[in-house]
Formats: sequence, structure tokens, C-alpha cells
Amino acid sequence: MLISLLSINDYIKKERVFGFIKTTGNIILFKERIHGKGQITVDFKYEYFVNGTCFKNSLIGFGVGDVYDFRTAYEEGKAISVYYNGNEFSESVLVKGISIAYLSGVIFGFILILFAIIIIAKNISPTINKIWKDICA
Repeated sequence: MLISLLSINDYIKKERVFGFIKTTGNIILFKERIHGKGQITVDFKYEYFVNGTCFKNSLIGFGVGDVYDFRTAYEEGKAISVYYNGNEFSESVLVKGISIAYLSGVIFGFILILFAIIIIAKNISPTINKIWKDICA
């Protein structure tokens, strides 16, 4: 349930992103680090300019996956498209869309929750149990 609520939060943020303005920026940091038993983390940062002011960020997007998934697309020194908030220039993302894998997970989670509610309701209420039997008959 918590994952679904976090996903809803990402969708709300993502809705705002569609009004962001496109500009060009540069990847200024992209380093992979291997820790302990093969755990990989990525230090990632990009910069972009709005009205002559430099802004830096490390957010790729909302609900698009981990920065490690983008390691082939983003290399240090590479020019990239950046989308920034016209009202708050320091807010930016690199990806405005959504990952199909992420969307599939959210849909699957909602379906599981729906089935859980139906099964719980079926077992609790005799009236719902009768309706359930009529539907399944």
C-alpha cells in the first residue's frame, strides 16, 4: 500500500513536469561506485543555465527508475536536454515521461490491492458473500 501511495506522489509531481520548459544542459558528474558485495551507486549531476544563472541538479525524473539504468545515455561532458520549472528555475528533470516497467508495477500493485479488498470483503460480509456467489455462478 505504501508503494502505491509513493507512486501516486510521483504521478502528481509528474503532472507538473509536463509544463516545464526545455533547455540544454551538460552532465558534469557521472561516476559509478562499487561497494561491498557488488552494490553499485552512481554519483550524478548536471547543470543548465536560465537567464545567465547556472543551476545544478541530480534528478532524472519522477517514476523513471534509478540513475544507474541511464548509464549508457548519460556520460560526463555530454550535452543533454533539461526541463525546468518556469516558476522555480532550480526545479528540473531530464525525463518527462514514465518508465513502462514503473507503470506496470503501479498497475499491478493496484490490481493486487483491489483483489485483496474483494477477498477480505467476501469473507467478512454474508451479503457480499451472496453477491460474490451470484457473480461467480
